[in-house]
Amino acid sequence: MLSLLAAGKVAADTVLAVELGREEWRENRALCAYCQVATVASAVSLALALPEARRALRTLRGR
Repeated sequence: MLSLLAAGKVAADTVLAVELGREEWRENRALCAYCQVATVASAVSLALALPEARRALRTLRGR
């Protein structure tokens, strides 16, 4: 269950980071290096969290 919650949190963080990057580009026509590193880190975290979340979901469905 914790894996599913963690994956949901990381997914929300990733969506928010991408949206903030879009907003930054629209307003400034520039991208902050720190923000882009945070976006990439969120995306990588999501990619790492998804397999474990899938396994947890299969386990929960199997019960």
